[in-house]
Order: sequence, then C-alpha cells, then structure tokens
Amino acid sequence: MPSTAELIHHLNEVTGLGLALDENNAAAFQYEGRNVLLQFQPELSVCLIHAEVGTLERAALPGAVHELLEANHLLSDTQGGALSWSRQTNVVSMNFLASTATAEAFINQLNRALSAADVWTERIIQINSEAQARLGEHLRRLHEQGGAADVAGSQELGEHGDFQFVSHMIHI
Repeated sequence: MPSTAELIHHLNEVTGLGLALDENNAAAFQYEGRNVLLQFQPELSVCLIHAEVGTLERAALPGAVHELLEANHLLSDTQGGALSWSRQTNVVSMNFLASTATAEAFINQLNRALSAADVWTERIIQINSEAQARLGEHLRRLHEQGGAADVAGSQELGEHGDFQFVSHMIHI
C-alpha cells in the first residue's frame, strides 16, 4: 500500500499539478475553475475528495435543495458521491470516499469523481437557468395583471458566476 506522499508524487507525475501535503494530510487544487480538496486518512487507507460543483441562485431555492436530496438517495444519481449544500454560501459540492490501496486505483477514482462533479456542474447551471426563467415568467405575469402588482422599473443586472440575474422590487 503506497504512503500518502507516494500517492501525491504519483498524482503529480500524472497531472503535473505540483501538489504538496499540508500538516493535515490535505492537498487542494483548482479543476475547471472549481476548488477540489483531497483529505487523506492514511490510517484508514482512504481519501475524502471534496469537489465544488457550483453556486445555486437564490431563485433556485428551495426546489434545488430537494433535487439534491433526491439525487443523494442511495447515491443513485451521483456515481457514488454525496452532494452537499452550504446555506451560508449556496455552494453545492460533491464528496467521495476513495481507496488509497493503490495509486492507479486512487487516480481512477479521482477521475470518476471529477467527471461526476462535471455532470453536476452542468446540472446546477441548468437548475439556475430554469429558476431564472420561472422568475422572469412570474414577474411578466404580475406586470401584465396591472393593478395586482406594480413591478418597479428599476432593475439591477449583475454577474454571479456564469449566471446573469435580474433583481426586481415588487410592490403589492
């Protein structure tokens, strides 16, 4: 069984990343602009792979959280990873437990984890887009109803990750 240092060395050879372990047996890197943390537990011969997949727009809540929970059921839609969501940051992450019995097996599991994270990154983009479309449609209907609601003319456009969002003030 390879040591954690040997695993990192092999990973660096394969990827060219230049990772180094910190005092907590952890190493971090960016993958496709997203944070990935490798937390090694040598006494258990495993590594926790924590990969950020995206940020949920406020308009996507709470429906998106229900979808994440459903996907976690028996890990059926996550390729063995567990989805998590931070209420403070709205960041969705995936967590995988990978064996470190061999360097090759570990790198294969890391590749599968990153591939699963890619799938969920695309899904988060889709969830946010659908939520923004529903919000826009709802605001359009309110505006068409005239006296039922007054949609203020001020709109703030801004960037949040790859998503553009619109913030409206609604007076009832």
